[in-house]
Amino acid sequence: MASSSPVASAFSWLGKDNSPNSTIQPYGYIATAFLVVVFSILLTVSKHDDLPLLQPPPKWFRPTFLAQIEFFKIGKELIAKGRATLSGKPYKVLTESGEILVLPTRFANVIRNEEGLSFGAIIMRDLHGKIPGFQPFGFVDDDKKILQVVARKQLTKSLNTITEPLSLETAFAANLVLGESQGNYPRHLLVMSFLGNQTHAYHHPSEWHQLPLKDTILDLVARLSSRVFLGPELCRNEDWLRITKDYTVISINAAVKLRAVPIHLRPLLHWFSADCRRTRESLAEAQKLIAPVIEKRRAEKRAAAAAAGGQATTAPNDAIEWAETEAQGGAYDAAIFQLTLSFVAIHTTTDLLAQTLIYLAKEPELIEPLRAEIVEVLKAEGWKKSALYNMKLLDSAIKETQRLKPIGM
Repeated sequence: MASSSPVASAFSWLGKDNSPNSTIQPYGYIATAFLVVVFSILLTVSKHDDLPLLQPPPKWFRPTFLAQIEFFKIGKELIAKGRATLSGKPYKVLTESGEILVLPTRFANVIRNEEGLSFGAIIMRDLHGKIPGFQPFGFVDDDKKILQVVARKQLTKSLNTITEPLSLETAFAANLVLGESQGNYPRHLLVMSFLGNQTHAYHHPSEWHQLPLKDTILDLVARLSSRVFLGPELCRNEDWLRITKDYTVISINAAVKLRAVPIHLRPLLHWFSADCRRTRESLAEAQKLIAPVIEKRRAEKRAAAAAAGGQATTAPNDAIEWAETEAQGGAYDAAIFQLTLSFVAIHTTTDLLAQTLIYLAKEPELIEPLRAEIVEVLKAEGWKKSALYNMKLLDSAIKETQRLKPIGM
């Protein structure tokens, strides 16, 4: 009698099988899958309340997640409709992130200190912070608040000491990314457009060449942010720079697609998504790069402490060390922390800087006054924290950019 393999037995219902259960098994699998899907759909149907909803109310045959997918197509029209028909009144809209409550501006001061509202919690939910590969988005809502303390306490305290090293790294990165200058005549021209990613380079140092604005600024910001976040060990590591630039794009793309899946099915279905797999792989690569740096740092600190005989030692001045300090010996994932920093800093800064350059290109008469202010302040104060505060015209230009074009708009 021939023996059957486990695989053949598991899939025997696909072929002819005369066993008593042969007609029952397929229907059992199908029925179970059907019930899981129906249960998830019913759980996504919104509960009734008295606030108006811009879309037709979800029903069992038209569940919430279908309206979320539809928002991708007609989102702008729906927001315009709400502004026109319900101005001054609260209303709801089903977005790709789920049901959103839109409040008139008069409620801003009422809710600003509401403890029940949490930016971290909404990032955790919408970007799937508990699903493998997306943990950097969950770190924003971590109970230890390491990210928030590092940003509020350590980074602010260190501005005086990191500004000059950051200036030196800017000179290196600008020459590397834009091309070296000869005398007072730079050989690069930043193209103020998003028409493509091609770079047109000419080899003669006195000739102009074109660079795509967004990709060029992204490269610069990634390099400078990494200098502050990682110090000299990894700030010029091309693999790390690629990860910091790509992880946010890869993971956000995967997160948006995963939001189209009913929330109760996401912990299962993400394993079958190619985009989610790429997100997990990117995080794993970051962890592989960061782990040796952290272990080396910790070993050096132990050796320095032993040699100092209890005396204070000088620690590196970067976000690796700041996180180690704020973790107070507790366990945390340094790669997740670093990718969270990249998520909240690199792409938002890139958008702001690129947009500021575009507006300055449209108003070139503003460039010379800005340059004059920068030169005057740096001559008087050097690279100090106070110098940044005294660049009033530059501050106004950046704030005007934020007013004209908020991030994500």
